[in-house]
Order: sequence, then C-alpha cells, then structure tokens
Amino acid sequence: MGTIHTASLTEPMLVFGPSRYRDRTAAYVRRLTFLHLVLTAGMSVALLSGLLVVALMGSPSGSTPALAGLAVSAPAILFLWLMRRACYIETRPRLAATSGLAYALLVSAGMVLLTREDALTAASALMAFGLASLVVAWWLKLRLSRFHRPSVATLSLADVATSHWSYGRWALGSGLFGWVPGNLVLLAMPLWHSLDDVATLRVAMTLIMPVLQAEGALAALLTPALVRARLSGQLRSTAKRALTIFFAFSLLYVPLVIGFGSRLAQWLFGDHYQFDRPTLGLLAATPLFIAISLVSAGTLQALERPDQIFWINAALAVGTCVVGLPFVFVWGVAGALASMLLSAVMGAALATWASLRLTRGARPQEAPTRVPQYIGGLGPGSG
Repeated sequence: MGTIHTASLTEPMLVFGPSRYRDRTAAYVRRLTFLHLVLTAGMSVALLSGLLVVALMGSPSGSTPALAGLAVSAPAILFLWLMRRACYIETRPRLAATSGLAYALLVSAGMVLLTREDALTAASALMAFGLASLVVAWWLKLRLSRFHRPSVATLSLADVATSHWSYGRWALGSGLFGWVPGNLVLLAMPLWHSLDDVATLRVAMTLIMPVLQAEGALAALLTPALVRARLSGQLRSTAKRALTIFFAFSLLYVPLVIGFGSRLAQWLFGDHYQFDRPTLGLLAATPLFIAISLVSAGTLQALERPDQIFWINAALAVGTCVVGLPFVFVWGVAGALASMLLSAVMGAALATWASLRLTRGARPQEAPTRVPQYIGGLGPGSG
C-alpha cells in the first residue's frame, strides 16, 4: 500500500510541486488530498473485502484483526506521509520535523495508555497509529495552507491525475524492482542457512541504518532543490555540490562502522553477534555508493525520467538473481552483504552515467514529460 501511494502521489509531488504547479501550490495540495482519499479508500476496501471473503470461507487467521486495523488506519497513516513531504515543496523541513515529533509523542502516549488498560494488541496499536496520524496530518494541512501561495487560476483534477499517472506507472514498476536487491537475499537466506544467519544479517544492517535514514531524509529535501536548479539552468552544478555533501557525510560514518561496529552490535544484541573487519568493510562501503545513487536518482527525478530508473532497477534485480543469490548460497551473511554492496555499486554507476548523459543537454526551463524514484532498494524506503 505504501509503495503504491508513494509512487502515485508523494514522489511526483516532490517533482511537480516546485515546477509545473509552483504558482498553484494550495490548489495542488487540495487536489492531492482528494486523490489520496480516493486511492487509500480503494485499497482499504480491497483489503477489508479480502478479509471478509476469508472469514466467510471459515478460515480466518490470528492476523485478521490486525489486518482489519491496518485497513482502517492506513488512510490516516499515508495521509501523514503525504503532508510531511508536502512541507518540502516550499522548503519547510522544520515543520515536517515538528510534525514528526508530535506524532512520536502521541504514539508513545497511546502505547502507554493501551498498556495500562491491558488493551495493547496489534490491532489496537495500528488504530493508535492511525489516530495519531490523523490528528498530526490535519494540523499539518492547516499549517501548510497558511504558507502555500493562494491559487488564482483553477487547477483541474484531471490534469493532476494525468500527470501523476504518467509518473506513477513508471515509479511503481521501479519500486517493485528496487525492492529486490535489499530484500531477496534476506528471503533466500533461510533456504540455505539458519535463522541465526538471518538475524545476524539484520543486526549487521542495523549498524548502517542511521546513515541510510539520514541520507533518505536529506534526499527528500534534495529533490525539490534539484527541480528548482533545473528551472534556473544550474542542475549539473547543484548536483555536484549535493554529491560532495552526501558522499562526505557517508564517508564520516565509515570509521565508526569499521572501528566500533562489532562492539556496538555486542552491546545492543549480545555476544552472539560479532563481525570481522572484512564484513564491517562491506557494510561501511554500502552507504557511500547509496549516497551517489541518491544524488544521481534525484537528478533524474529533476529531469523527469522514470524510464531510466525503471531499467536501472530492472538490471539490478536481474543482477541480484544471477550473482547475488549464488553469493548468499556460498558465503551466507558475508555473501548477502557483498550482494547488497554490488547492487549499490552497479546502481551508482548506471545512475551516474544516465544523469551525466542527460544533463549534458539540459536547458533552463526545460520540462521533460517523465520522472523516477530512488535506485536499488537498499536505502530507507519511500515511507
């Protein structure tokens, strides 16, 4: 649900908001709110209908209440995702951060209350997430309406829907392919190795999640900035500066992983999880190439070229199946990490080549017709 929602609404908003709809921001956000309601209502009804069919067949599972809670709360949760990213249309990250803090406090209070009442279940927790999301998202929408420029000209709902569909059909395919490099090796691990190895892989990935999350947060700010740079004819120079910042930020994290990664894993998860220097080296190198992919993918976003991202992610998915899975079979956890690093290197190389080739001929105010998303599926998800 999150992949469909992000591909259809959030990602194109970060590109179209600062460009073709920059003089009609308030009307644009209103149209997106309506499209969000239609899309999420359809997905929730589909999920509830599936649960009803399963119940009528007499084979409900223990997860049915949780899935029902998800169906009810998902529209509110995804609405918060959309409104937080809408802050970046006019570069208001402080407002997005404030809403994130408010959400964290409300959810924490809800968990404490449900625990005290002995009512904490998967379903009730999801309902608490939904309620907190609804409160914060509605507050955020009211705040954004004060900042966004009022629209004098009308904005057709059909125009917005058509623009987002031209983006979303590519982005959805890219998202599905991009899921493969970071997740297929995890699913394949227990086929040939133990569940302990799966846990070890997850612990290893936890060590680099802080830098990946930070890169993902910065990428949300980067995309609208690159769109504005394209409109002013400064896309290539802006992308170079962004690449320097992203790469330097990731490079600072390398000695932390190599020098203290194994010790930190033992402190957090126990003595069972220890990593040698080569394994930590594979981990530390991955965010460096993901940083390059993020900037190159953001450049392709600014140029509105989803077809490029789609084919790059398709190539990475094939590479994972052909090369990555044998790595997992032979070397286990180290092979899985090597597979992820290889995907990150390939993604960075292909995306950089594509962005350099396309920016060489880009002109100010040029408005191509298509757009992409992040490459490779190793970084934090669109959510």
